[in-house]
Amino acid sequence: MQGLEGIGIEAGLWLVLALVGLVVTIANLRESLIDLRVAVKRDPSLLSVARSSVRSESLRVVTMFSFAVAGAVAVLTQPDTGSRQAIVVALLIGNLALLLNSIVDRYDRVRALRGGV
Repeated sequence: MQGLEGIGIEAGLWLVLALVGLVVTIANLRESLIDLRVAVKRDPSLLSVARSSVRSESLRVVTMFSFAVAGAVAVLTQPDTGSRQAIVVALLIGNLALLLNSIVDRYDRVRALRGGV
């Protein structure tokens, strides 16, 4: 492990932001799960919105976790090591999760606008 002077401000900032984002997103997911339970019991018309929220927050957790892993690898490794490939994999996972989230959210919006639940 290298000293703090070698990590670079970008890698440290990346890791901190990803960890903060992960904590916030997990809290949002928890609230979305509560909303889903309430919708099932009290207002089934909100079920589509509640499911969409749970799915979105779940994918955001995966994305933020991937970014945190990438930040940790950037902080803990030297720039010229092969372990930096983990950063590329984490970014790919994050990008794919965001893309999937966008596609599914669009599908849900269209379905809701057409009167589906």
